[in-house]
Amino acid sequence: MRNKLSGFCLGALLAFLALSEPCPGHPHMLIEDTPDGRWLSAYAWYQSGENLSFEQALPFALAAYKEADTEFRELAERYDYYEPDLVAFRLEQLEAKIQQLLTTLNQQELEKAEVYADFIESWRQGEDRRYTDRFEEAIERFDYALSLLQELKEQENEAFAEVLVTQEAQIRESVRWMQEQVDLVEKEKALAPLKMAAKLEGTTDFIKEEDLPAASNAPASGALFPSGLLPASLPDAIELDSAQEPAGSQP
Repeated sequence: MRNKLSGFCLGALLAFLALSEPCPGHPHMLIEDTPDGRWLSAYAWYQSGENLSFEQALPFALAAYKEADTEFRELAERYDYYEPDLVAFRLEQLEAKIQQLLTTLNQQELEKAEVYADFIESWRQGEDRRYTDRFEEAIERFDYALSLLQELKEQENEAFAEVLVTQEAQIRESVRWMQEQVDLVEKEKALAPLKMAAKLEGTTDFIKEEDLPAASNAPASGALFPSGLLPASLPDAIELDSAQEPAGSQP
């Protein structure tokens, strides 16, 4: 049973764990926006669906197949030159598998598949917002994803519920890290007025000599007053003015 469950864990969580961070709290881009990166993500969900189907967790397999189908279609639309025949082959496979499950599952199982699909979508939205630093929005989406996981755990047997706990633990760790960042920003905002007041308090200073610009020894410009017309000193200027006074003029 443990070997079977271990194999189930590897398949069911392949996409989730492979795309999650190697160390909690260290942000990185979730999916590399390249043809190869998008292919790996889509194929991981496809392989997850295969393993879930093998373990007869069919509602979860349906959700994984649908996610793979979505991502392969996005790949084909965004990078139509990338392995078009192989992408078309995977899409054809997925369409057949999805249609088969849609006709096989009963209403309750289809509803469970929808819940897991909603979880995948909410988790993806949370990751997208996290890696664009929209932490509060990301936390909101992750909280919703956690509520969906809780709903699924209550419906499943104990062994399967333990598998979902792994996903839950990783999301909670991500939420914890983001909440720390949000709290830090709020703390900085709260302290900002106090820091400004402390900076302004007692800053009325008298101008000191060292605050004045250094004296310049540069000569006066001769652009407006040619050097030949500039007297050397004030007495020289007075004497020059007196010498130029017309004879017989009154003071």
